[in-house]
Amino acid sequence: MKKKPRNGPGCRRDLKKLVIMMKLTCLLTCCLVQAVASDAQSRRKVTMHLERATIKEVLAEYQRQTGTIVVYSSDKLETSREVRARFKAVDEEVFFDAVLAGSNMSYKIQDDYILIVPAPATPQEQEVARGRVTNAAGEPLAGVTIRVKGTDRGGITDKDGLFRVALPPGEARALQFSFVGMKPVEVAYRGQEEILVTLEDAEVEIEEVVVTGVFTRRANSYTGAIASVKGDELRRVG
Repeated sequence: MKKKPRNGPGCRRDLKKLVIMMKLTCLLTCCLVQAVASDAQSRRKVTMHLERATIKEVLAEYQRQTGTIVVYSSDKLETSREVRARFKAVDEEVFFDAVLAGSNMSYKIQDDYILIVPAPATPQEQEVARGRVTNAAGEPLAGVTIRVKGTDRGGITDKDGLFRVALPPGEARALQFSFVGMKPVEVAYRGQEEILVTLEDAEVEIEEVVVTGVFTRRANSYTGAIASVKGDELRRVG
């Protein structure tokens, strides 16, 4: 029996599939090698033994070991501050966290360089003044106006005389309390947990009344309190 030739259409199709599989294998291998290299580059290890060195010297040694450029502003980073750099095959994150501790600076790790930038400001917790306002008898006063001196911040007391006012940042702060018919009070805030305020009644004085004229009017048309004085009596007082 004669053998079929192996260079027929079927053989060519198999060869074409084999070539495609080899190309895919090479492509996947290249991608894997690149990924491994990239991961190794992003996880550079640092070994350093410097007892007393400035931040500038430590960063220079890091650049020498890794070949990675460190970018920073000398106006914002205190490069003359001394640090202790003792590391043995640690990740970059551990290295920079330790070197920049207390400097108010942060870092961003890129493929070809390290960028040192000011650390983002953390929001400060807002201080709140709390307390209670009463009258001289110890009864709670509702509707008392509270103002933070020199600002437009403030609030009012509730039915139990309690208040809660958000304070602006700063040190010298004072609260002003006012209520109709009572003497205003100013209290300096120095971090008290509770402020107790007592408002006293304001003394209202009646000014002296001066008579500047005399007129005649029928008594039955006047609705107020009247008193009759004769002319002789007025002349005697004269």
